Amino acid sequence: MRRRLFAIAILVLGAITIAGCAKSEGKYAGKYISEKTVYDMRTKKNVQQILEIKKDGTWQISPALLGVSSDGEWKIDKDGITLYAGKSRIPSYIMRLEKKKLIDWRGEIFTKASAPAPDKSAQAPAQPAKARPRPAPAPERPAEASAPVPDKPAQAPAQPAEARPQPAPAPERPAEASAPPSPLKDKQTWSGYYTCGQGKTSLILKISSVLEIKNTDILKVEAIFDFNHGNGRAVGKYNLYGQYNPKNRTFLLNPGDWIQQPPGYVTVGMDGKISSNGKHYTGKILYSGCSEFDLSLDE
Repeated sequence: MRRRLFAIAILVLGAITIAGCAKSEGKYAGKYISEKTVYDMRTKKNVQQILEIKKDGTWQISPALLGVSSDGEWKIDKDGITLYAGKSRIPSYIMRLEKKKLIDWRGEIFTKASAPAPDKSAQAPAQPAKARPRPAPAPERPAEASAPVPDKPAQAPAQPAEARPQPAPAPERPAEASAPPSPLKDKQTWSGYYTCGQGKTSLILKISSVLEIKNTDILKVEAIFDFNHGNGRAVGKYNLYGQYNPKNRTFLLNPGDWIQQPPGYVTVGMDGKISSNGKHYTGKILYSGCSEFDLSLDE
């Protein structure tokens, strides 16, 4: 009897746990729109991204950015949810839910899209109105003779209008200042460090190419992330792809493919700003457990 009651208690507890998980997953499911715009290289426009969290445990974001995962699996954790790249265990986003907004640990905000309004065109057709009898037309009245209009006396000739002074022409607006020249050049190197779970690590950022995007001030940049930790204990390098905006000097790089991968290491992105004198690049490493980076231009 005790065993039977114990088994029933386990089944009830399991059902409550499953229901609780389903309820938790349900509150995250839906479509979310980014508050921040990104530059889409395919359409050559700044667009908002749409993030869809699905109830089957998968996610998808569009439009996808070059070098950044656009789908994968997601899991609930103690702080919110983690979105993993593809079927790997590499997190692309770590988010918490606040009042229908998913907030990434980097500060990116996605607002939940509202449900579409119901289609009113599918309503039942209106019944045709019943024909009502029309009243008989009123008898026509005989036309009254109108009084003739008296001739108006000839008006005095108009006085010539006085010449008014013409307003002075508006001053010409000065031409808008063009974007400042880019501090990024092909074959440049930037040296310094970054900090992640393994500790402070030496880093050389090698600029492979810098190209102008047509009809914009944005520059498309390709580079190599070349690191060395512990005086050669872990050495690796991989490709980076990103954009530089000369107007506000922001420089974002997304990770690409490995060139040389040491055991236990994953690729990371970089999000920062170049100083006004064009000689320092500082910011955050885009990965959980990592923090800042600090690089100087090699001259």
